[in-house]
Amino acid sequence: MRKVIVREWFVVYLLVFWGVGNIAYANELCQKPPPSNSKSKFAQCAAFSSLGRENKVLSVAVRNAPPFVYEEVDSLTGARKLKGIAVDFWETVADSLELDYQYVCVGLSDTLDSLQKGTIDIAISPLTITKQRERSFDFSHQYFNSGLVFASSPAESNFDFQKAFNTLSNAFKSDNVVYLFAIFATLLLILVILGLKNFKYYQAMPVMKDKSKPAMVMHVVLYSLLNISGIRKDVFGFSSVSMQLFSVLILIFGITVSTSLFSMVTAALTQSVSPQKNFSMANIGQYSVSTLRGSTAQRFLCDSDIRPASLEVTSTWEDALLQIADGKKDIVLGDWVQLVYLSQIPELRDKVTVHGQSFQFEPYGWGLRTNHPDKDRINQELIGLLRHKSGSDIIKRYIGDKQISLQVN
Repeated sequence: MRKVIVREWFVVYLLVFWGVGNIAYANELCQKPPPSNSKSKFAQCAAFSSLGRENKVLSVAVRNAPPFVYEEVDSLTGARKLKGIAVDFWETVADSLELDYQYVCVGLSDTLDSLQKGTIDIAISPLTITKQRERSFDFSHQYFNSGLVFASSPAESNFDFQKAFNTLSNAFKSDNVVYLFAIFATLLLILVILGLKNFKYYQAMPVMKDKSKPAMVMHVVLYSLLNISGIRKDVFGFSSVSMQLFSVLILIFGITVSTSLFSMVTAALTQSVSPQKNFSMANIGQYSVSTLRGSTAQRFLCDSDIRPASLEVTSTWEDALLQIADGKKDIVLGDWVQLVYLSQIPELRDKVTVHGQSFQFEPYGWGLRTNHPDKDRINQELIGLLRHKSGSDIIKRYIGDKQISLQVN
């Protein structure tokens, strides 16, 4: 009786321990993000204190998020100016509506908090439109569509000679391979005997002129091996139809057996090449992951039942990708467009590859504080820009003619 009670209490202890571990992990992953100290302090950004509702200057939140928002330095004048898809869209809309505005530098998690509190008017850096966010603040019309994808270090296909040797050794020890080799050797021996039986056929060959008899015998063996491998198709010059038919049947069986052996050896050698890692949510528990603090990627991981081996949140996507380049993390889960764009910068080129399979679509819109008086005007102007050729020209200016074709998992 006592043993049963002890066992039951032990099971309860394990369940509680497992539950506490789950809660601790969930709290770490899903807790409200701390204030983000974005290291992107653009020259065009102003402090919150310099803005005020009384002068009707809109506070427009930006953060470093190329190709949507980034800072470019003029090589001649040294002047620093904001550039990007979202910046060009916004400035076109604002100029058309004659809006007065000032950029403010705000990290992602602070942007979400400030929009909810109404301390900023609009955020033009990429924000994914979600139902949860729509309960806290308003969104403009969708202006771009991306998706959540994995980024990792480039695949390396290295040939492991030791693994190849071990694989082939194990393959040759297989009963099936032994039987195939025995059949192959028997058929080869039959072909050699048939060739020697019709030795005059070889003696008449021009290449055999002035050759010694041992050399001719070696040629018979070589020709038989080439025939049984399917490289040559020779019936040894038999005049008898029955002998020709018999030699052809031997060749057919020999080619079939040699093909089977070749396939088995090829398969064994193929296993010795290190394949590209197949990253998916199903095996994410094997890898360490980095993502952006406060992003929908972090929320996606939070809502998933599968836990990464370790998780680190960063203030920018570039910082997350640098974790891969430095060998500190295996995967980044993040925005397809931004990851692809950043993977081409000198610090990350050839060190990061972005996978094309998307786990979740990411519709982008501008965030606006709730009941913003200019929301409808901004929306109408943005929709008009998107329908006009100038809207597509802005996108092409930064990412070319690349189309986003993501396969949702």
